[in-house]
Amino acid sequence: MLELALTRNGGETLTYRVSKAKDKEEYTLKVSSRPEYFRLTSYQAKPLIESASLKTVTETIAGVGEQESVSNTDKKVTVPDTSGEGTASE
Repeated sequence: MLELALTRNGGETLTYRVSKAKDKEEYTLKVSSRPEYFRLTSYQAKPLIESASLKTVTETIAGVGEQESVSNTDKKVTVPDTSGEGTASE
């Protein structure tokens, strides 16, 4: 399972949870701001889960630290808005 929590500038926290079905190569995405569950195929979900592995994240942070301080990596991220239409910039 992969769970990410993002806090918007206004203080609202969004949680994204990707879980694998027990008996299938199928995944489910649940976004805290929406009532629906979304089905993801294996080829959609696996890269997300693998890129968020502890090894990958720590290697990425170490690489960033060599180029610049981690505290100086304030970047904009675009996420779906709460209505599901368009995007909202974080």
